[in-house]
Amino acid sequence: MTENSDARRADAATATAPEADMAKAFQELARGEQTASALESRLTEVERRIDQLLASVQESTHQVEHHHPDHLPKENGNSSKDAERQ
Repeated sequence: MTENSDARRADAATATAPEADMAKAFQELARGEQTASALESRLTEVERRIDQLLASVQESTHQVEHHHPDHLPKENGNSSKDAERQ
């Protein structure tokens, strides 16, 4: 009887090995999906910050160009006020 019960145990172990492998694969897949989701959230946050920074730079540039013409690059060594005086 010992041979039969050993054989049954071996068969049971063989039958559960693929199931255990499949369970492990699903666990790894779930971990990978969690990691991907976390990375996606982080990238979304980084993109949001970049958009904020770009908007800030564009607004600052717009304000400098329209409200402070003296700060624009000089043409021919003259500021815009010097050009108006001539």
